Amino acid sequence: MENLIRLSKEGSLEAMESLANQAANPVACRGFGIALNSNLRYRIKAVQAMSQGRLPVVPSSDPKDSLNLSFNALHALSIGLKETHTAETFDLAFSLLPAVTFWISLYCERIIMPSRSHEFERDFHRISVEVLSLLLSHHHFIDALSSDTNLLTKYAPFLWLNPPSGKWFTSESQYEHIRSTVSTLGHVLLRPTSQTLEWQSRLVSRLEENNPKLIGLCFEGAAGTFARFHEKKNRVYHYNTLWGVATVIYNMSDASSSTHKALLQSNSLRLVCQVLEFLTKCQQFTDAEFKIAMTGLISVASYFTWVMQRGHSYIYNLLGYRLMPSLLKATKHLQRFRGSSDCYINHAVAETEKYVMDVLHIMTSRLAYASILKRCRKAIVHTERMGLIEYLNSCDDVEENGTSLPLSESDKTAMDIFAESFLNGYEGLRTEWEVLKSQYIEKNGRDLEWPLVMCLDYRTRKQSPTVFIDSSRSFDDGSEMFVDLISKAHAGLGTLVHWSLPNDGQYIFGKLDLFEY
Repeated sequence: MENLIRLSKEGSLEAMESLANQAANPVACRGFGIALNSNLRYRIKAVQAMSQGRLPVVPSSDPKDSLNLSFNALHALSIGLKETHTAETFDLAFSLLPAVTFWISLYCERIIMPSRSHEFERDFHRISVEVLSLLLSHHHFIDALSSDTNLLTKYAPFLWLNPPSGKWFTSESQYEHIRSTVSTLGHVLLRPTSQTLEWQSRLVSRLEENNPKLIGLCFEGAAGTFARFHEKKNRVYHYNTLWGVATVIYNMSDASSSTHKALLQSNSLRLVCQVLEFLTKCQQFTDAEFKIAMTGLISVASYFTWVMQRGHSYIYNLLGYRLMPSLLKATKHLQRFRGSSDCYINHAVAETEKYVMDVLHIMTSRLAYASILKRCRKAIVHTERMGLIEYLNSCDDVEENGTSLPLSESDKTAMDIFAESFLNGYEGLRTEWEVLKSQYIEKNGRDLEWPLVMCLDYRTRKQSPTVFIDSSRSFDDGSEMFVDLISKAHAGLGTLVHWSLPNDGQYIFGKLDLFEY
């Protein structure tokens, strides 16, 4: 280990790579940190000369040269962040952020932006983009790096929007640059629901000034991913790139009206529909693929929801780009992963379903427009031919034998609203409640410890639920929520209401709540 640290300090890239690959080991990680700290240290004389623009006429090939040491250290850091995801590695990277910021800024100011990259043997542009991509995928790193006034608002946008050229250019390096850029921008751009920060506003302004380049990156990134989608081993990376494309389009559309207009003129609606089609294309997801694919689907659905609310003509266009089949494919994938033992996957299923339902609700709410109604009918016919509406036969079975399909989170939310509407709209409910309560007490006696519950049973085919009374003792599950509801009922803050409906045949879904009227 000591020998590797010594060789690393002398500039050996192989030694640094070896330490980086072993960084999961705490001892090796400490050695790795010692080497990186040494190689990224400010060497005052050399650094002052570079900061003032005095680069050597002939770049040094000495591995101990400050530029070469810093480049190799950043390269090793990127390997460490890719290969290991331990707390020690992230703590190490966090401690190096000031030095990383300094060197990337120096590369940009004195080598990359003045177009001097071709003079050097090392690709400073590529390593800067790669390190930023790995660091900016973590929000606490974003907060720390944004404290520098120029890194994320001047230097990083230049790196992202101007891919390496000349001897560094290949079709694969171009795609890797675009892939890193869109996924990084997906993390750093302002979320439409978040509070605007000053540096994010400046970043948006800088990107807005370069709309053609930004839009070109999005379209090239998507096209490159579509062309490589058959590579199954890289499927997670492909989904991550598509997530980045959709997120950049959504966030920049919301943040900049000129970018939104330019994206629409470039037919971003069709592109994002193609992104959705590829996100739902896989027949069988692994858990890792499903998580990132559904994250991308949420970005896509968020963009569609945002656009649809700005004009029904956009809905008409989206239906023409095969939106409905892709949405129904998504629901089939969600059904397969429902009930997973992975909490993150269950959350992803519920969250994605909510966004998909939002898109469908907006679409169906515009059926009064003849053009949209006509396109919806065509889309449904096309979807049936694709075999995506096979569950219609299951619905026929439900009518025959009285069993039910599994409930989704959206179903449960809708029933919450429906039950509340029933209670608010039932004029004789208070009278019926008093009558039922009297009958129950007369038959079972009064129990001051357990408040009575109004039960709404939706398990029959009647439009309105069956209403009856039961003791809250029957619903005691020992939870804090139940105790809280009982105490509120004792305090006279409302009436306990329990509604129930069938869920997947023999199962019943029920919910206890406090209704104030």
